[in-house]
Amino acid sequence: MIYQFHMPFFFFVSGIFIKEKDISKPRKFILRQVRRLWLPYVYWNLFFLFTHNYLYGFGMYSQELEIINGAENYLRIIVRILLFSGRDQLTGQMWFIVALFLGSIIYVLLASAVNFILHRKKGIDESKQKYNYHHILLIGICSFILFLIGVYVSFPYGSLNQGLIAVIFLFLGQTFGERISSQRSIFKWYYFILAIVFLMTCAIKNPSIDIANMNYANPFIFVIGAIAGIYCILFISYNLSIRRMMRVLLPIGENTMIIMVLHLLAFKILSLIFILFKIFPNGLLSQYPTIDYYNRGILSFAACFMYTIFGVFLPVQLKKLYTIIARKCEQIK
Repeated sequence: MIYQFHMPFFFFVSGIFIKEKDISKPRKFILRQVRRLWLPYVYWNLFFLFTHNYLYGFGMYSQELEIINGAENYLRIIVRILLFSGRDQLTGQMWFIVALFLGSIIYVLLASAVNFILHRKKGIDESKQKYNYHHILLIGICSFILFLIGVYVSFPYGSLNQGLIAVIFLFLGQTFGERISSQRSIFKWYYFILAIVFLMTCAIKNPSIDIANMNYANPFIFVIGAIAGIYCILFISYNLSIRRMMRVLLPIGENTMIIMVLHLLAFKILSLIFILFKIFPNGLLSQYPTIDYYNRGILSFAACFMYTIFGVFLPVQLKKLYTIIARKCEQIK
């Protein structure tokens, strides 16, 4: 059921951080997205490109992959990485970065265009432009149209489809952050129960959801289920103790990029540990993204829990270690 909304929720949260000043100054927003998303994407994919053969020697890649040979192959992959179209198997999860980059820019340009057209029509000075419900309605309609285009029109550059699909959830997140988040009346128990009913119904009617591989049984049910799931998460977050949750979630929130980038590598390291301790037999390290631990009784639950914890813990600790080493190097200089 979590597949109904977990990726839309990430786009929704990203939309919360898009402000009206970003829409009024899209050029600055685009440059910021280049720094925040494109540069890390390029850096980490180049890192895994140049460590590919070394990690391949450990058996960390699927058996159908091969080592990379020749300057021509390296150059071809580098060009694809720079164009946001090439990824290593261990950075496959970074499709989200590409979709977020394209989707956020498309959304901000859309909102900026609507803002410009409506205010120009009314003769309002650009410095006094303010959003109203006409803007929200028109942007929402356009966002949903882009969503449908992303679902039904197949572009040669597949990431564009994912970016277009993300626009509707970025719109919902931005609208929630700017206008709805302070209205506590929306967080009612009967709304929560209704959202759970919608979510469960959508999960039954539309069980196969995969934005990365463009797999939807019914896109309309997908949107309804995603909104219901997002509301459930917001409701639960609103009713939990903020102080207690912040102690756990703040370190995770501060390291989301490094966790996303390195969690597959962390899975592989944990798989290697399992094999070394003979919890799983030899020859399973190449299974992607984790060792197939299903249908193994209590071991299935334990492995799932350990992969989840290790996928978060190891990247955070590696970042801390890097920070310590960097500080030591600065002190030596």
